[in-house]
Amino acid sequence: MNIQRKFEFDFFLFAIFLVTSVEVKMAVAIVDNNIPFAAADTFSSLVKEMFPHSEIAKSHASARTKTTCTVSLTMLSNHNSGMCVFRV
Repeated sequence: MNIQRKFEFDFFLFAIFLVTSVEVKMAVAIVDNNIPFAAADTFSSLVKEMFPHSEIAKSHASARTKTTCTVSLTMLSNHNSGMCVFRV
């Protein structure tokens, strides 16, 4: 793999990491503030409208289904490690 392709690949992985971290932070904020998961549908489109020039905002796609899955996986991983943070 040449240097240019490696740089593009590394940048692509970093961009995916940034988008994923935004989606996880949004899911945590929804749970922490007892906001219904249905609100994630609105937040996803709202982020894109608020930050139209941001590539991260354009890539943000975490509606209620993905948010629910993110929270469930977080609960499962915390439960398996003995650090159950959320209660259902």
